[in-house]
Amino acid sequence: MDMVQALDGWQECVPVKEYSRKEQCFLGYRAEDELPVKQRPCMMPACRRFANVYSYVRILWSMEEKRPNESDWPIQLRANLTNHLQERLLGFGRGLQRVEKR
Repeated sequence: MDMVQALDGWQECVPVKEYSRKEQCFLGYRAEDELPVKQRPCMMPACRRFANVYSYVRILWSMEEKRPNESDWPIQLRANLTNHLQERLLGFGRGLQRVEKR
């Protein structure tokens, strides 16, 4: 799951032309990873789904606490987080699909 989250974060800041090469270099690390290289692409969609569910629950949980006399920023933050929750919901209920390489 850590690998998937790191790779997802790179998609926004690594040029498309370089992403595939960087992804292969990153997936080549073995210090802590016992999963065989051939099995990694098969596991990535499941790891991505778990990361999305975990993130969804953390956001939902963080929105629970409300205090009396709150200023505007926590209210606005909750509205933004609600939008993030809606985006995450779009991926729920779909079957696992193997991610195509860029």
